[in-house]
Amino acid sequence: MSKDGKYIKYGKLLGGLIHNLNTPLMGCTGRVELLQMKMEDDRNLNQISLQLDKINNILVATAYILDKDNTDAVTMIDMKPLLENYFKFLYTDMRYKHQVEKEINFESRNIAINPSELVNYLHTLLDYVLRYLEGSSVLEIDNISENGSPTVHFCLKYEDDNMNEDFIEPLKNTLEYLKDLVSEDTLKMFETHIAVTNCLDIKVIINEVKSG
Repeated sequence: MSKDGKYIKYGKLLGGLIHNLNTPLMGCTGRVELLQMKMEDDRNLNQISLQLDKINNILVATAYILDKDNTDAVTMIDMKPLLENYFKFLYTDMRYKHQVEKEINFESRNIAINPSELVNYLHTLLDYVLRYLEGSSVLEIDNISENGSPTVHFCLKYEDDNMNEDFIEPLKNTLEYLKDLVSEDTLKMFETHIAVTNCLDIKVIINEVKSG
């Protein structure tokens, strides 16, 4: 089976898995809510409720991204929920989850794009960048407008003594890495600018698909 064939197969299985997990999760959540009505101040119940909410958020984000990744068409979409759910989904990567403090702030911004292409490009880019989290202090992520174009902005800050040339050089080569993995059309669609000083500054400028 080809890589694409496996992806389609396991993508469909993942959708069924999410559905099958959601049913018992909702049952547990409902029972806990009933118990909380009787024992409002029970810390154990409150902690169970909190953890159930986390599980639900993971499933919702995964289902959202899976749905958008199966959308093979250009559509108008709000960047805020797309990016919010993608970065919740990214918590499945332990490097991203544990190794750096994150400050994330997204604004509503409608764009005309194939959401699957955007999600897959971000995943390809970040899979490389996440190798260099060690020694960083904070990762800031937001969406801005760069010369009128919607842009995803990453700022990964480091302590100055961690930014020696041996460390910086691979980050400078990020775009060369991407050229080997994605098409020229994709690179034009998601115009990426990288600067490395005392931080790693990445701007992914999204060139929207024009109608007609």
